[in-house]
Amino acid sequence: RHGSVPYVNSELSVFEVSPGSVYRFRLIGAQSLYAYRFSIDRHTLTVIATDGQFVVPIEVDFIIIHSGERYDFLLQTKNDTSQNDYLIRVVTLEVNSDQESVAEAILHYDTGPYPKATDYERIAQSSESDAVRCTESSNCTALNCPFLVYPQSYYISCEHIHNLRLLFPVSDTDLPTNNAKGKTSLFFNFGFEGISQTSAINGRNLRLPSSPPALYDTPENLYQESCKNLDTNWECDEIDTVLDSDCYCAHVVNVSNDHTIQLVISATGPNTTQLNNFLFAHPVHLHGHYFQVADIQFGPTNNITGRLEEGSSDINCGGDLLCTNPSWNVNTYDDFDLDPSAPLKDTLLIPAGGYAVVYFKTDNPGWWFLHCHIEVHQLEGMGVIINEEGKKTPAPYKMQKCGNFELTVDEFKKGIKGKLNPSGVDGYKIATIVLGSVLGVVLCILLIVLFKCACCTKTSKYSRVY
Repeated sequence: RHGSVPYVNSELSVFEVSPGSVYRFRLIGAQSLYAYRFSIDRHTLTVIATDGQFVVPIEVDFIIIHSGERYDFLLQTKNDTSQNDYLIRVVTLEVNSDQESVAEAILHYDTGPYPKATDYERIAQSSESDAVRCTESSNCTALNCPFLVYPQSYYISCEHIHNLRLLFPVSDTDLPTNNAKGKTSLFFNFGFEGISQTSAINGRNLRLPSSPPALYDTPENLYQESCKNLDTNWECDEIDTVLDSDCYCAHVVNVSNDHTIQLVISATGPNTTQLNNFLFAHPVHLHGHYFQVADIQFGPTNNITGRLEEGSSDINCGGDLLCTNPSWNVNTYDDFDLDPSAPLKDTLLIPAGGYAVVYFKTDNPGWWFLHCHIEVHQLEGMGVIINEEGKKTPAPYKMQKCGNFELTVDEFKKGIKGKLNPSGVDGYKIATIVLGSVLGVVLCILLIVLFKCACCTKTSKYSRVY
């Protein structure tokens, strides 16, 4: 419902429950741009999982969720049925706006009449404001704050994701930091580069490859399109107006198989005092892996107002103008130490001016996309392709054509096991076979046409003679 639309002209979703019961809700961040703060009036939420991974239950008043994230929570309904309807609300996190953006639904107890549109305004007027719910004597708790603290006047305490604990800790054999052939640190800074404020990672604006890399054993065309000199300062580091065309490239980073990856994801800039260059939190999603969240750090923050004062100085951007080659200012996480109960995520909210340290093991060869889940940032190029080396599952042959393709459930199951392709050949060989077959058919048709033309010429000649 838009704020200017009267309740009576709206149709709110209604979730019906019974008194004295426990319900499991699955909350999905399907938005495209802003984080939401989710709550249910006069009820607490017991979070039991995030991104499909169980955590030690934690009771909170609010869940802050961004694009791509998922949370499971339990709701204990009341035995008291003196009130049958409660607002479910998601509120954006603006601080410089007179009116927050709000979406609403209704939690309805089945002991009362089903709410109609004419009831919505009455339900809204009886809702519980934050000022009533969160007080100095009874603070509220919000999970997944994209900042260090709320302003003191809000009386809301932050519970950060890295402080969650897995309900079932990862075993020693499966822990990313154990039993690997090697260790690799990767630094990716999600920022707005140059005066144009272009969405980029490490100063590179992703341009997708001209053909899917999964179709080839050695995609030479991909490497011709890929970013050059990733480990040194180059043209992208010298541009102070707009990014050079060379900075738009297929940003690919290669990692070895069976390695522990320490992934440091930041949202800062070369000058930590210029907040406008990175004053945005990014929900970062990794395809192909879960990662364990070891730590989340924030830039210096005013504990009274909750405002970010500058970016973290732990990260060295490696450039004077653009953040092209980030690294530690000091070896903060040199020992690759990881708690087995550190939470597992595949989408993590990286705070503006801060960073997160996560770990995973390269045990799933493939071409994996790491990107900001804010749609406009992703479309502008805030993404990178991680080429995880090793024997990759070949692309199903049905996908190797232009236009739409269809897979049955059985074909899909075979495809993810690498058993859908005929004779077990890989995508490159299949593409070669298909192309060869097409060329063969074209050649046959051409020969037939030439033969018929020759025959027609001879027939015409003999007709003139006789």
